[in-house]
Amino acid sequence: MNPSGNSNGLVSMVCLVQIILLSAIFGFFYAYSVSVMWGLDLVTPSVAIEAMNGINTAVRNGAFAPSFFGPVVVGAILVLLAWRRVGGRTTLMFLASWLVYVCGGFVLTVTLNVPMNAEMLALGVPNDPLVAQQTWAAYSQEWTAYNHIRTGFAGFSLLLALFGFYGIARHRQPINQRSARPASPATLQSWNLPLL
Repeated sequence: MNPSGNSNGLVSMVCLVQIILLSAIFGFFYAYSVSVMWGLDLVTPSVAIEAMNGINTAVRNGAFAPSFFGPVVVGAILVLLAWRRVGGRTTLMFLASWLVYVCGGFVLTVTLNVPMNAEMLALGVPNDPLVAQQTWAAYSQEWTAYNHIRTGFAGFSLLLALFGFYGIARHRQPINQRSARPASPATLQSWNLPLL
């Protein structure tokens, strides 16, 4: 597994797609953590519930799907390609990136955030302001905590993918252009070369 030159071009292209997708989903999660949820906490609870239900309904669209499902599919393809064409630490970086997103981003969302969204959507907006306040306070605190976690995992996954891309660049660099340590005197003697 030691191809060079343009033989890793496909791996680089797939890696760039994965980086774009991870950047998109990281930015999506991050925006909720630092603006959306804070903003909804400032308005009337009944308005916050209605707005969040609207967001959770509208987000099921073809524009959002690639950023959420894409890193799972593209990441798996990237790991397979890297294993076959690059190998070594670069493949491990891509594998780690994929696992981090799948477990900390995708699975967490599907098993925790999504059920909470469905439950609140089914509940609707309570007519009693006190009930609405209690409902939103409980939802917002727990949901936001989960979002912070998946944001961190998505960001870490992106960082690992970037390290993997750097590994591809290093792998494609001609050997004579890579930094190398000068041979030691003992090594020169073993090659029967004169010491200057």
